[in-house]
Amino acid sequence: MVKTKEILQAVKANLEVAFPGEDVHLNRVRENYKRPSNMVQGGKLIIQKEGKYYQERRMDVLITSFAEVDARYDTHYDVLLDRAETIAELFCGSVLPVGERKLTIGDITYEYGYDYAEVRVLLSWGEAIEYIETTAVAQQVQTNQDLKGGA
Repeated sequence: MVKTKEILQAVKANLEVAFPGEDVHLNRVRENYKRPSNMVQGGKLIIQKEGKYYQERRMDVLITSFAEVDARYDTHYDVLLDRAETIAELFCGSVLPVGERKLTIGDITYEYGYDYAEVRVLLSWGEAIEYIETTAVAQQVQTNQDLKGGA
């Protein structure tokens, strides 16, 4: 099964190649972080059952890019737009390798504000799953709690 952390690490690796020498943060930036830099976050994960033994999964990955602010001439807007377009082009291929898997790259959107640009990349992949009846699992959890003297 593909884990969210593996996906974020794969996206981070691509950003490190595209922006050499810049920091790429996972999930949050630290206080007093350096600019220019990027941050990668996992967004909404949707799991859609396609039968007993298969799931289709989709996840948004949010990439936030930060640039130095030019408060006098506002040239940073052009820099942010360039950074957003570079990131969008970076993921314009059809798949993102994650370990031994290849995730399908779907829609890519971006926008930018005063001191950041955000790029959303939709990824999708399929997972074979083991068929387990939920009722049996719930009964086992209750039995375990009873044995431990729980609720």
